[in-house]
Amino acid sequence: MSVMSFTEPEPGALHRQAHAWWERLHSGQATRADADAFRAWATRSAAHAQAWRE
Repeated sequence: MSVMSFTEPEPGALHRQAHAWWERLHSGQATRADADAFRAWATRSAAHAQAWRE
């Protein structure tokens, strides 16, 4: 999995990132570190949380 950027993403990037997180977390191979990284990503901003909900 690629490293997620900490800069402001281009339009659509958050939805692509959310989809990548969904795939990783449902792969059966997600680790505790993946879960921690996902929580950090999802709580980074309201836009991140919204992308996850969508």
